[in-house]
Amino acid sequence: MRKLPTSPPPSDFPSDVLKSMKKNAKPKMAVKLMQICKYFQHQKFPYFIIRTLEWNENFGWRYQAMIKSVGDGPNFQTFDLDHFDQKLWILKALNITHSEDTSLINSLIPKLAVCDIYELTLDNQDIKHEHFQILTNAGNITYLALKDTFIKDKNGSNIPLEDIFTVVPNLERLNM
Repeated sequence: MRKLPTSPPPSDFPSDVLKSMKKNAKPKMAVKLMQICKYFQHQKFPYFIIRTLEWNENFGWRYQAMIKSVGDGPNFQTFDLDHFDQKLWILKALNITHSEDTSLINSLIPKLAVCDIYELTLDNQDIKHEHFQILTNAGNITYLALKDTFIKDKNGSNIPLEDIFTVVPNLERLNM
């Protein structure tokens, strides 16, 4: 394994500032810092980057890794999200289908570090508006499917469709 610097490099910045930057950097900023200076790199990358995350009653949670599979379609691997210690960084799609647990999506949010998805499919979910904003914050959503899904405000009331459109400005396809 490669040996990484444990102390900040000599610079005009005080070392405690650099240590604070490394400790408190948000995921995207951490990657940028790692690209410019070895000091900011980690022995073990703190985020698990995946292309697609899915939930289905038949298989539970499963993900598609960054590397595309060779052969007959995507290669998904199942895993237990409850016992997964790394934060997730999702790049392409999040799909929750065929779930009896209507609050499943809300239990996923604390496990997310970054959500840069382009496709969001939620089936039979009651999602908090704040959580919906976390999922769509990158502004990349071009496909949104909300089947029997309700986005709720702090009072438990349904959010109007017009307000949903404001958080998905690049939306091209909507399925309800």
